[in-house]
Amino acid sequence: MKLLVFSLAFCLSLLIYAQPNTSLTAEQTKAMLETEFSKVDKTKLSALVPFKKNGKWGFIYADTRKVAVKPCFTFINLFNPDFIGFCNEWEVEITAKPFSIDVHEQRVFCTDNCTNTFERVFVISSKTNFKGFTVDMQGNLESYADIYYIDENRRDISSPFEYNYEFYAIASRNDSVGIIDVFGDPLDGFDFNYKRIILNHYALDKSQKWFYVEDFSGNCFFISTSGAKKFENKNLKIPLFTNISFGLSVVNTETVSGVFDLSKMDWMIQPQLKNRIEVLYYSSTKEVDYLDPKNRDKVTIYFLAHTPKKEFFVDEKLMPFIPK
Repeated sequence: MKLLVFSLAFCLSLLIYAQPNTSLTAEQTKAMLETEFSKVDKTKLSALVPFKKNGKWGFIYADTRKVAVKPCFTFINLFNPDFIGFCNEWEVEITAKPFSIDVHEQRVFCTDNCTNTFERVFVISSKTNFKGFTVDMQGNLESYADIYYIDENRRDISSPFEYNYEFYAIASRNDSVGIIDVFGDPLDGFDFNYKRIILNHYALDKSQKWFYVEDFSGNCFFISTSGAKKFENKNLKIPLFTNISFGLSVVNTETVSGVFDLSKMDWMIQPQLKNRIEVLYYSSTKEVDYLDPKNRDKVTIYFLAHTPKKEFFVDEKLMPFIPK
């Protein structure tokens, strides 16, 4: 989670430094925060939920809505179980056990997403009649035909996935997308007849593979290897990204906002007009893998939402966390 926080923090760094507030040194900021947290129940850090006032964030207790920490943060997060945020230009790290506060200059850690490195695999000439791909002992892509090659940093073939004890990959050819086996033969129902195909690897249904597809008429829906369909011809397009937290995808259009559960392929929060949901956050007493939907019952999930006039956190029932 710390890597995710640093990625988000890096995106906001320019804004933070564009409006610096150097009225407090790092030592003074630390002393101020230690005073603010001195009356906070340290056994309930994961029960703290942010609230915003006058452009800054503080914390309230989730159950009572009483203020625990006055607004002093310019970039906020939750305790899961530790905390990383910003107080003006200073980066703040708070450790839950044992409780400690560290204030220092912003530090950016580069993750895999920060680089453009691409794993090197062999590209085989299609003149040899090879039109598929191979995998190594770990099931990773080892080589593929040059008909799916773009350049040294891009390719039109996905990482392989296993289905019925065989490997398949999503491939693009002549502006059409299909699913092929290692020989380059298409999987039934996926013979380069779609504009876009994305594997839903969050799906709990392990008896078949599910994909989110877009046809050439612009219709988007889920379809399985057995041909079953869900949400066919729906106007809402459900985004699928690699770093979806707990299999939950925030879905926004110009008018409605909701949260889609990719593991169940159903709505967690039905599309609604009242609040625009932006980002999923979570709190926890122990570190968890936030990419695994199975860990959802080990955390408390919140969403950052806003109306034209306010920005606040809500739960999955859209109940706002506003101080009393």
